[in-house]
Amino acid sequence: MEVLYHQQCPSYDINKPPPKPPTHARAQVIDENLSSALILEGDIDLTVGIREVLSSIYTHLQIFTGATHGEEYGLVDDNSWDMLHLKHCFSAGPPPATHPISSQIFAAWEDEYAPDWYNYTSVLPNAKSPKIRALHPTFKVACTQAYVVSLAGAQRLLYEIGSPGVQLDRPIDLVMLRKFSDGVLKGYMVQPSLFGQWKNGNIGDSDIPKDQEWNMEKGSGKNVIKG
Repeated sequence: MEVLYHQQCPSYDINKPPPKPPTHARAQVIDENLSSALILEGDIDLTVGIREVLSSIYTHLQIFTGATHGEEYGLVDDNSWDMLHLKHCFSAGPPPATHPISSQIFAAWEDEYAPDWYNYTSVLPNAKSPKIRALHPTFKVACTQAYVVSLAGAQRLLYEIGSPGVQLDRPIDLVMLRKFSDGVLKGYMVQPSLFGQWKNGNIGDSDIPKDQEWNMEKGSGKNVIKG
């Protein structure tokens, strides 16, 4: 898996045409024919024990997608998953009334690197501590600080987001949110998040300058997943 870093687009005048959406990293996945890539915003910070945590997540992904032959990251075919959300600012699961099956799909396990996550102690009654990590299908999720995208997912994202009728002046994560809740995109999300963001002022600020132009550099993710 490759790791792609990007920084947010600069602010723009609402009286002028909006800038193109941040699709550079996803386009790079397609151009280089990467099976998957971890995409991080430029001010992201990794959790302790990231390799061990990701290893556990991918084991559960393989179970979810039926990767009986150990397919890497559970990518059995182009419909396995589009995105794996590892850091977000909002999430909501599918309503049981309208999604009786997907609302009951989840995996939860003890994770020594997780913060105390009492929300999931009920599903692990024999857990020795509230340090629990969970993985479940994506329904609604906002913010794109850290996520893994598959090759098929990158292709689907560019097609759906760039297709006629999409409001490109809207925040890209909200456009994606609707695509997930409508079932156009398929993904999984991890709770609690694996990543954080550096702050240099208050909770609404980060170390990315407000006038910073789009920038992305490519790094190697081999040691992120495999020790």
